[in-house]
Amino acid sequence: LWIRYEKSYDNFHKDKDRIYLVKAQEDKLISKYSMGADRNMVPEPLVHYMRSNFPEIEIATAFEYYKIYIQETKNNKLLEVQCVNIDSFFYQLFNLEILYGNLDVINEDYNSIAITEDLALKLFGKEQAVGKTIVCNDKSELTIKAVIKNFSGPSNFSFDILRGNPLITLFLDKWNIT
Repeated sequence: LWIRYEKSYDNFHKDKDRIYLVKAQEDKLISKYSMGADRNMVPEPLVHYMRSNFPEIEIATAFEYYKIYIQETKNNKLLEVQCVNIDSFFYQLFNLEILYGNLDVINEDYNSIAITEDLALKLFGKEQAVGKTIVCNDKSELTIKAVIKNFSGPSNFSFDILRGNPLITLFLDKWNIT
């Protein structure tokens, strides 16, 4: 049963047999922000290197997962959500079904986001979420530009919020970020 469940991850993606996951192993000695554990992230310098040196790689995407806390609009409590910073190649690799709004704009502005339908329902009920603003625990405001259909099965890429990172290309050849 366990093996069957593990092999069911990400089976709903269109080209599932051509998707591979690279994880970073962080060392506490390398970065003061490191937790010293496996993380679901692919650093931009690695993606740039793979694109430049391995012609058989058709698409590679940089992303980084982290948790943030946002204020629920109904009861003003903090809600922990899974956020992922992405580059524009993320859309080409994964089947993202847009229910409302436009995904293209989130890569142009760091404070523009897409959220899953589950998070939209939790925050706004049946109200339209696109165009609304959510507040993070650091008081930053994020504007919802799109609502995405939830993935239809277990995934290594589960998230509540997609956040474009227009600054990600600044780190193309920077391997020693601390």
